[in-house]
Amino acid sequence: MRKLAFRFSLLIVIVIAAAAVLPAAVIPCPESGALSVLTAMTLAGDTCQSQDKIFSNFVYTPVAGGVPATDVNFNLVLRTGIQDIHGWSFIPENAWVLGFTLSYDISVAPGFPLVAIIASKDQINTGSIPNGIVVTDTQTPGVMVSTGSFGGETQFISGYSLQTVHTSSVAVIPVGLNLLSYEQNWIESTGSQIPEPMSFVLIGTGLLGLGLVRRRARKC
Repeated sequence: MRKLAFRFSLLIVIVIAAAAVLPAAVIPCPESGALSVLTAMTLAGDTCQSQDKIFSNFVYTPVAGGVPATDVNFNLVLRTGIQDIHGWSFIPENAWVLGFTLSYDISVAPGFPLVAIIASKDQINTGSIPNGIVVTDTQTPGVMVSTGSFGGETQFISGYSLQTVHTSSVAVIPVGLNLLSYEQNWIESTGSQIPEPMSFVLIGTGLLGLGLVRRRARKC
């Protein structure tokens, strides 16, 4: 009986240890859905990837009685061009009338050493201007404060170059006002990419093949 209990305890320890060393799964970022999908992904220890960007650590906390994550919809932002733009737009089903906190991380995926995040933009839609809504976004490179005042709904931070950025936004919504949407965009640097390891292998194989052809040509 003691041996059986010992073996069972040992099995539990092995399972826990194996779970601790298992790498987090990287899944494709969904194009749309409920914010609860992204927060559930975080709770599962997973991350999602959109092209060369990885998003992780989504945490959403509404003010007591506020809109739950299940009632906040998201859309993945992806615009390609001279400078690719990645990000998210968040739209509650019936507008935010109470505040919330929303945070997550964005990182450059492995294999893109020349890509860096160099700027970001926040945009709120308050529906009517001016008003007293304030969204304070504390990021790794600085702080942006978007307001319901005229010209204050869109804010930028630029002039940095980072591989990973953390963002944490706090929305304060006075009584009687509502926030219709919140969008965050991340702008990357441009430049040629250094080949990934598999590319180096292919290049090396090609050069080796050319060398063999030249040797045979000389022998002939």
